[in-house]
Amino acid sequence: MQKKVAGTIIYNDQQGSHFLVKHSTNGYNFYQLPVRAGHSPLASVLWDLRYTIGIDVDQLRLYDSIMAELDDEKVAVFVFDHLTVDGQVRAKFDRQEL
Repeated sequence: MQKKVAGTIIYNDQQGSHFLVKHSTNGYNFYQLPVRAGHSPLASVLWDLRYTIGIDVDQLRLYDSIMAELDDEKVAVFVFDHLTVDGQVRAKFDRQEL
């Protein structure tokens, strides 16, 4: 079984705090992906955010990391902040249904 990792981005504005999540049939979930071969869980999340979603990960700052249980498996969850969310970034998230 391939190990998984999860991540989210916190974005604060005048309307409150927003989190990068994916909608599913049972609610909302943090963005989940498999750990890439030869990469750490953190490197896997950053690679996916940069190359799959297409955001500038240089804007991100690691805010926190925790362990969570997802589908009966312990998974590292990385929380980032300090991303400037504009129309282009929102469009990239929308394309991935985030």
